[in-house]
Amino acid sequence: MNLPNALSLGRIIGTPLIAVLPFSDSWQLRLVAFVLFVIAGITDYIDGRLARSRKEETDLGRLLDPLADKALLIGTFVPMYLLADDFPFETPWGRVGLPFWIVAVVLGRELFMTVFR
Repeated sequence: MNLPNALSLGRIIGTPLIAVLPFSDSWQLRLVAFVLFVIAGITDYIDGRLARSRKEETDLGRLLDPLADKALLIGTFVPMYLLADDFPFETPWGRVGLPFWIVAVVLGRELFMTVFR
Protein backbone atom coordinates (compact mmCIF):
# COMPACT_ATOMS: atom_id res chain seq x y z
CA MET A 1 0.00 0.00 0.00
CA ASN A 2 1.43 3.36 -1.02
CA LEU A 3 1.29 6.58 1.02
CA PRO A 4 -1.68 8.18 -0.79
CA ASN A 5 -3.77 5.04 -0.22
CA ALA A 6 -2.68 4.92 3.42
CA LEU A 7 -3.81 8.54 3.87
CA SER A 8 -7.21 7.72 2.35
CA LEU A 9 -7.53 4.68 4.59
CA GLY A 10 -6.58 6.84 7.58
CA ARG A 11 -9.42 9.23 6.73
CA ILE A 12 -11.85 6.31 6.61
CA ILE A 13 -10.64 5.03 9.97
CA GLY A 14 -10.75 8.50 11.55
CA THR A 15 -14.25 9.36 10.35
CA PRO A 16 -16.13 7.53 13.15
CA LEU A 17 -14.20 9.57 15.72
CA ILE A 18 -15.04 12.77 13.86
CA ALA A 19 -18.71 11.71 13.84
CA VAL A 20 -18.96 10.64 17.50
CA LEU A 21 -16.79 13.14 19.40
CA PRO A 22 -19.09 16.16 18.81
CA PHE A 23 -21.72 14.45 20.97
CA SER A 24 -19.39 14.60 23.97
CA ASP A 25 -20.10 16.99 26.83
CA SER A 26 -16.43 17.95 26.86
CA TRP A 27 -15.41 20.94 24.74
CA GLN A 28 -11.92 19.42 24.53
CA LEU A 29 -13.25 16.31 22.79
CA ARG A 30 -15.32 18.44 20.43
CA LEU A 31 -12.15 20.39 19.66
CA VAL A 32 -10.35 17.10 18.93
CA ALA A 33 -13.12 16.25 16.46
CA PHE A 34 -12.62 19.59 14.74
CA VAL A 35 -8.85 19.15 14.57
CA LEU A 36 -9.29 15.64 13.15
CA PHE A 37 -11.67 17.05 10.55
CA VAL A 38 -9.12 19.69 9.52
CA ILE A 39 -6.40 17.03 9.30
CA ALA A 40 -8.71 14.84 7.20
CA GLY A 41 -9.32 17.74 4.84
CA ILE A 42 -5.61 18.43 4.49
CA THR A 43 -4.80 14.76 3.88
CA ASP A 44 -7.50 14.65 1.19
CA TYR A 45 -5.59 17.32 -0.69
CA ILE A 46 -2.19 15.77 0.00
CA ASP A 47 -3.08 12.20 -1.02
CA GLY A 48 -4.38 13.28 -4.41
CA ARG A 49 -1.40 15.50 -5.02
CA LEU A 50 1.06 12.79 -3.99
CA ALA A 51 -0.62 10.13 -6.12
CA ARG A 52 -0.46 12.30 -9.21
CA SER A 53 3.05 13.68 -8.67
CA ARG A 54 4.56 10.27 -7.85
CA LYS A 55 2.55 8.45 -10.52
CA GLU A 56 1.12 6.20 -7.80
CA GLU A 57 -2.49 6.25 -8.94
CA THR A 58 -3.96 2.81 -8.28
CA ASP A 59 -7.30 1.06 -8.60
CA LEU A 60 -7.42 0.81 -4.80
CA GLY A 61 -6.86 4.56 -4.55
CA ARG A 62 -9.64 5.22 -7.05
CA LEU A 63 -11.92 3.27 -4.72
CA LEU A 64 -10.64 4.49 -1.32
CA ASP A 65 -10.47 8.22 -2.01
CA PRO A 66 -14.14 8.73 -2.99
CA LEU A 67 -15.19 6.33 -0.23
CA ALA A 68 -13.23 8.37 2.31
CA ASP A 69 -14.75 11.60 0.98
CA LYS A 70 -18.29 10.27 1.22
CA ALA A 71 -17.72 8.80 4.69
CA LEU A 72 -16.31 12.12 5.90
CA LEU A 73 -19.25 14.03 4.40
CA ILE A 74 -21.78 11.76 6.12
CA GLY A 75 -19.72 11.71 9.31
CA THR A 76 -19.86 15.50 9.56
CA PHE A 77 -23.26 16.43 8.11
CA VAL A 78 -25.32 14.00 10.17
CA PRO A 79 -23.84 15.10 13.53
CA MET A 80 -24.21 18.76 12.47
CA TYR A 81 -27.89 18.15 11.77
CA LEU A 82 -28.47 16.20 14.99
CA LEU A 83 -26.70 18.83 17.09
CA ALA A 84 -28.20 21.88 15.36
CA ASP A 85 -30.68 22.47 18.22
CA ASP A 86 -27.92 22.43 20.84
CA PHE A 87 -25.37 24.36 18.77
CA PRO A 88 -27.24 26.57 16.26
CA PHE A 89 -25.42 28.74 13.76
CA GLU A 90 -25.18 32.38 14.84
CA THR A 91 -26.11 34.69 11.97
CA PRO A 92 -26.94 38.39 11.71
CA TRP A 93 -30.61 37.32 11.55
CA GLY A 94 -30.42 35.24 14.74
CA ARG A 95 -29.82 31.60 15.58
CA VAL A 96 -30.39 29.19 12.73
CA GLY A 97 -30.39 25.40 12.82
CA LEU A 98 -29.46 23.12 9.95
CA PRO A 99 -32.65 22.28 8.02
CA PHE A 100 -33.18 18.66 7.05
CA TRP A 101 -33.70 19.57 3.40
CA ILE A 102 -30.11 20.83 3.15
CA VAL A 103 -28.77 17.55 4.52
CA ALA A 104 -31.08 15.59 2.22
CA VAL A 105 -30.03 17.55 -0.87
CA VAL A 106 -26.30 17.25 -0.19
CA LEU A 107 -26.38 13.55 0.74
CA GLY A 108 -28.86 12.82 -2.06
CA ARG A 109 -26.56 14.45 -4.58
CA GLU A 110 -23.66 12.32 -3.37
CA LEU A 111 -25.78 9.18 -3.60
CA PHE A 112 -26.96 10.14 -7.08
CA MET A 113 -23.42 10.83 -8.30
CA THR A 114 -22.15 7.56 -6.82
CA VAL A 115 -24.90 5.45 -8.41
CA PHE A 116 -24.58 7.01 -11.84
CA ARG A 117 -20.78 6.97 -12.16
